[in-house]
Amino acid sequence: MGEASKLRFNCYLLREDITEPQKAFRLQYRSDDRTPMQELTSEEGVPEGCKAYFSSKTDGEPPWARSLSQFFPYLGDVKSLSHRLVIFLPVSDRTFAACFGYGSSTLERASSRYRRGG
Repeated sequence: MGEASKLRFNCYLLREDITEPQKAFRLQYRSDDRTPMQELTSEEGVPEGCKAYFSSKTDGEPPWARSLSQFFPYLGDVKSLSHRLVIFLPVSDRTFAACFGYGSSTLERASSRYRRGG
């Protein structure tokens, strides 16, 4: 049998005074700004109060690819793509933020305490 794949993520414990998950996001990722995280709908079985936010962005050609494509032509077609997923999970009277992909980059650093997961 093959080895089971590991789900890698970072986990943050939000400060006690943050009661609305979107307030944990850096300003540019809040719903009223230019690159907002979109709340995902969830299916039955998700814990009560759990909310997930997702963002995907194509950043264009990375500068290193542009510089090196003259030597390695394949790099001329390379595009940056970044995915961000943050799942807010309330536990008792506190909330954890499980971050996947570039999700942790959306959080305001002062909003949480970091724990490495997965």
